[in-house]
Amino acid sequence: MIQHHLERIYAIDPGCRAEQFLVTDPLPANTPMQNVPEEQLLVCEEGAEIGLGLYLSAGLLGRLRKDDPLTRLHDGNFADLCLVIEGVSHFLCVAWHASRDRPVTCLELELQAEIDKYILALLLAARQGHGRAPRGLHGRLFGQFHLAPDLDHATRQRYHRANGYAATYCAHLERRHLRSGGVRALLRELRRFYRLQQHAKLGHIKRRRQSH
Repeated sequence: MIQHHLERIYAIDPGCRAEQFLVTDPLPANTPMQNVPEEQLLVCEEGAEIGLGLYLSAGLLGRLRKDDPLTRLHDGNFADLCLVIEGVSHFLCVAWHASRDRPVTCLELELQAEIDKYILALLLAARQGHGRAPRGLHGRLFGQFHLAPDLDHATRQRYHRANGYAATYCAHLERRHLRSGGVRALLRELRRFYRLQQHAKLGHIKRRRQSH
């Protein structure tokens, strides 16, 4: 269902479903993380072929079945929703770029996932009758995020960059489109942005930052 929402927002069809690549068995002990995450995109490149797997822990999926944020989003299931959005966003972004023989960087994946969390949370809140923008959503996503302590310096820097760029872009979307209820214009902007190359995306955000 998360993939369906993202595909409709961005008007894309990668030709595959995340469910077909879902892995729920525990990750092996040699996974290069001291704190094994509950969500992780697994990528294996062999020549021109790309193998994908989307790991979502059985515990995470079990919690979401018992307390489905697509039915009722609240503080208790918000973090779990964000984990699933991040994983599906990564999967969709890699699959879409691969279908067009376009490269995609880790920074671009993290940036897009942060944007997707914000947009989907807003849309779910609106659909569930809680208004267009839940109070404090921007600050919660972009001002209160925490990183695993075992991440290396380069990875931490990448996450911080993605968070900063996404915070600027989503603040622009809120000022320009969400407060006025301009859904069609918002979708046009999101779809155009999704299709840009990374350097164009970052340049687009920097111009929004300078113009504010």
